[in-house]
Amino acid sequence: MTEAAASARRAPLGDLLALTAHLVDIPSESHSEEAITDALEAELAAGAPWLTVDRVGSNLVARTELGRPHRLIVAGHTDTVPVNGNLPS
Repeated sequence: MTEAAASARRAPLGDLLALTAHLVDIPSESHSEEAITDALEAELAAGAPWLTVDRVGSNLVARTELGRPHRLIVAGHTDTVPVNGNLPS
């Protein structure tokens, strides 16, 4: 586990503002998303035990295994633009 992933666990699980600020502060420029992916993977593993989390490189797929006939897909990206004097958040 990277330092970024470990420090993601320091924010109280219910404190979404603190968690968001922490995630924003993790460097994640294009082609360097490993640290943010580590932090997200750790957060999902610890805070959402009903999800199955699979990792492929710097990509995460989190899904339920509830056997329901319909699913919702939420897609996003973790890479960001280079820092421009705006860290920490």
